[in-house]
Amino acid sequence: MEDNTPDREDAGRANSGSADVGPVQVPPLWRIFTVDDAVWLMWIVLLGIPAVSFGMLSLGYYHPLFFKLIGPCLTLAAALGWAVYLSPASKVDLSEEIVLVTGGATGLGLELARKVFKRGATVVVLCHHEPAEKELGVKYYVCDVSDRATVARVAKVVREEVGHPSIVVNNAGVVNGKLLLDLSEQEIKNSFGVNTMAAFWITQEFLPPMLRARRGHIVNISSVLGLIGVAQCADYCASKAATVAFHQCLRNEIDYRYDASEVRTTLVLPGHILTGMFTKTILPKSFFLRLLVPSLTPPEVADAIVGALGGGRANTVLRLPFFTQSARLLNPASALLPDIVLRLSHWVSGADWAMTHYGPRPDAGQRLDAERQAKRQADLQRKAASDAELEAEENL
Repeated sequence: MEDNTPDREDAGRANSGSADVGPVQVPPLWRIFTVDDAVWLMWIVLLGIPAVSFGMLSLGYYHPLFFKLIGPCLTLAAALGWAVYLSPASKVDLSEEIVLVTGGATGLGLELARKVFKRGATVVVLCHHEPAEKELGVKYYVCDVSDRATVARVAKVVREEVGHPSIVVNNAGVVNGKLLLDLSEQEIKNSFGVNTMAAFWITQEFLPPMLRARRGHIVNISSVLGLIGVAQCADYCASKAATVAFHQCLRNEIDYRYDASEVRTTLVLPGHILTGMFTKTILPKSFFLRLLVPSLTPPEVADAIVGALGGGRANTVLRLPFFTQSARLLNPASALLPDIVLRLSHWVSGADWAMTHYGPRPDAGQRLDAERQAKRQADLQRKAASDAELEAEENL
């Protein structure tokens, strides 16, 4: 707690409206640009220059020498631009890093902890309970990451015993897999506590030293379901969507408010991962659909994250596997495609039925269906009785 208390006190004074707080100063234009903005502009240039070059070369056949020279010059500029863009970012030596992973006792977190440890990193794992098997050399701390006070207490111990983590992976997650009407209040709170609020508490504890050192990396594990909602995952999808928004806000604060763009961030948006948390998920049966919507193994996702950790770029968004790229088009909040395309994608992936094996039996949908069938049966019986009475009256 001692590392970030002054920061919070400063923030409190700034928000209190005290007299020493001056007017808001908007930073100069050049200050708001980051490495990723430069990459985006590079894409515009790289895609635009060849087209312009082709046009200029074509015009060169009918115009003076000046126009003939513009095309080759622009082509050369495009080649230089590609060389700059394709040049690798500065690499990070993981053997010099302290990596903290939440939820690192099982699944993706366990695989990631193993891989960074093999690359020489000092690895700290925060887990909800003592793991049955521990990786030799990895430091484990039992911590309920959804509880603010517990996180503060364990973070203090980690700083004293290990040091300031330079890489933090907010990986801990839970899933209930129940229909909205089957979810209890505690289950909803637990989903947001572990999947979303934990990232707030962990980042508040370990970000301040990174900002001071202008060095560090925050990784937020969300999900493609943070962009597209599916049935029987209301709490999970909503909490993962909150994680996406949290990550975007964090990146903007680091760049524009803390003036520490050297602190890196990575957002991970995977599809279905073959972990214990999703063992009962119903997957597409046909080979073709499995090819369109493949599942990922923990080592595959962990390898991609390790690549981002060592890659040196300011902000990375990992969308895994390839089909998750379509989420940006299928997101209902900013869909560029007709609604029928969204519904078709859900049907192809089977997403709205994938969690059927989770939750109570019968679930809320099945109970509602049974209620409707019972009502329909009762209506038929009443109609039959009424018809029988009418027929009896006619016979009299």
